[in-house]
Amino acid sequence: VWFQRWVAMAQEKFSFRKETKLKIKLLILFIFSFNIQSSNLVLDFNNLIVNNFEFTQKTETNSSTTESKGKIFRMENEIKIEITEPSKELYRIIENKIEIYDYDFNQTSIYQIDENNGYILDFIINGVKKADVKDLTNSSFSIKNDDNDILIKLNEDNGFSLTYIDNMQFKNIINFQVIK
Repeated sequence: VWFQRWVAMAQEKFSFRKETKLKIKLLILFIFSFNIQSSNLVLDFNNLIVNNFEFTQKTETNSSTTESKGKIFRMENEIKIEITEPSKELYRIIENKIEIYDYDFNQTSIYQIDENNGYILDFIINGVKKADVKDLTNSSFSIKNDDNDILIKLNEDNGFSLTYIDNMQFKNIINFQVIK
């Protein structure tokens, strides 16, 4: 009798250990597959971001929605962002500064890009770091700025969108489409 109990206890222990090992293996597999999925989606985004784009930005204010349109061109040492609607502006990003040309008012300004004003510019220029990725799905992920989350959604048609709340607490949705 005691031998049968001992065998039963040994089998239970073995079964428990086997089950625990299986759970650990499944957890490791889940974490690994999450990292692969995360890596692939971020890699896809980072590969996509090096293209030239047309974009439409919708900003939802308290009482209305405004829309801007433009293009982004990548060159060897600079990025040009041309706003074509509703006004005409040109932004030239060269190293750590941004030059702004407002054609409607015939004005030019130059600003330094730093941590406080360059977060979205940073990942448009350099791509997204995998460590910054949060809330991953099959086609989207978010990254956290100091105050806000920025949702990035990849589209099937060689484009992506950004959704975020700006410093004026307005919702912004920017749709980017690769220029062919």
